[in-house]
Amino acid sequence: MTNRVLPISQALRRIFGSGRGMNGVGIAAAVVLFVSLNVLGARFFTRWDATREGLYTLSPPTIETLKSLKDPLEVVVFMSRRDPLTSSVGYMLDAYRTHTTQLDVTFVDPDRDPAHFIALQRKYGIFEGKTDNGRLATEASIVVVRGEKHWFITTDDMVALDDEQAATKPKLEQALTEGIAAVLGRQKVKVCLTQGHQELGAAAGGPQGIGELRALLDRNNYETRAVDLALGEPTAALNGCQLVLVVGPLAPFASEASAALAEHVADGGSLLLAVGPIVDDSGAISDPGLERLTAPWGVHLQRSLVFERDDTLSLPIGFGGEVFLATPLVHPTTQALMVGPDARLRVVFQLAGEVALDDASSAVGVLQSSKRAISVGSFKALANGEFVDAPGDAERKRFLAAAFERPVQNGQSRGARVVVMGSASPLWSSTWIEPSLLGTRRFVEGAISWLAAQPPLISVPEKSAQPAGLFLTEDSLSEVQRYVLLYVPLTVLALALLVLFKRRSDNVVETSREGADS
Repeated sequence: MTNRVLPISQALRRIFGSGRGMNGVGIAAAVVLFVSLNVLGARFFTRWDATREGLYTLSPPTIETLKSLKDPLEVVVFMSRRDPLTSSVGYMLDAYRTHTTQLDVTFVDPDRDPAHFIALQRKYGIFEGKTDNGRLATEASIVVVRGEKHWFITTDDMVALDDEQAATKPKLEQALTEGIAAVLGRQKVKVCLTQGHQELGAAAGGPQGIGELRALLDRNNYETRAVDLALGEPTAALNGCQLVLVVGPLAPFASEASAALAEHVADGGSLLLAVGPIVDDSGAISDPGLERLTAPWGVHLQRSLVFERDDTLSLPIGFGGEVFLATPLVHPTTQALMVGPDARLRVVFQLAGEVALDDASSAVGVLQSSKRAISVGSFKALANGEFVDAPGDAERKRFLAAAFERPVQNGQSRGARVVVMGSASPLWSSTWIEPSLLGTRRFVEGAISWLAAQPPLISVPEKSAQPAGLFLTEDSLSEVQRYVLLYVPLTVLALALLVLFKRRSDNVVETSREGADS
């Protein structure tokens, strides 16, 4: 028997030309590809949100909060696998964990592990009827834990149902981020809202109230209370106030109240004056009575109403021009509105007065109008087309808000900070209700955080409402019918023919090779 030596090319053809050899090479290549993809995925991890409304795309406030975490937090989810919200909560927490390693998430299924569920209920104290934040214990679905601090999130916190519109509004990101902020353990800042001059009070509801602002402060660990500067001793009423808000007074301030505010600032307290033009019965704009307070700082609330005549900035509401977009200038209060020296977002003002600054003033303008803005001294003058601008004075920008910080004195940790605005409209509840007012929201939050020397307020924009049911039109039904009766069967048939053709081709090639070798 003689040994038959095959050429190398023929030997390789026999090995790899056979179906068994090709299967082995294919399996090896698949293993190498799988391992390579896993290594690359571990080193270059990226998430994509394929939902139409970006339901799992985190907002900048959430990302900033997560990146600032220094200590570990625990999130315990008490939800059954059958709960329709469980998947959404899981996806959202996965998105959170891509921005921090300080989040430890535990899912507890009451149906599968009732003993563990009851034990954790007792551990976090939610078995006695109500939680620490006043909700019924049976409603607590998520617990955010940091040390001894707990924050409870209910189903109502995660999603809102609009029966009239038959739609749901996701609120999961807001609830989780606010829960994390609530357990971070910052010291409460005492905020006082003045009363006695027809200001917008803390309980004022509606779009032009400040109920949403107070709710935002409460959620961010601020302690708010009302102080009446028209009764008793106004200076004593401000004792203990770290930040004072004067929002939209409709009556001039008495000298005693103005002096009390000045003394508050002199003692190192911060102040936000959101004072629009005060109109009397004749339609003229009155003196707000705060000149004694602001003049020593080189700041003056002008007795005029600013109208914006730049068509790109004014909004077509009312007379036209009294609702407009103010442009932010570089300052810590406007940091969230800027990209370098350029404005990324603008602030909506309505019925705003000018905030004038002396040349020697230490205050700086933080919001301004365009050069085409004009001023009027009364609504009657507006109807007659009479303006208060002097000749040659019309072509100039007007400040709508200014800010300054007093020098440190008397052993204070920092100087008093003051923000003066020519309108109260940025603080209205509509700022946090209307998604289009994001720039206004960011400015108010930045101003309050700067005044209180605290981290940025956590205010997560709301997601768009989603239909709560399935609605099919005649066209939709026809399209479904085409997919079910035509497109899907044809696709399956095409795949079957392709597989059959491939198999027959392989059989023909294999038969021809065997004939050649023999």
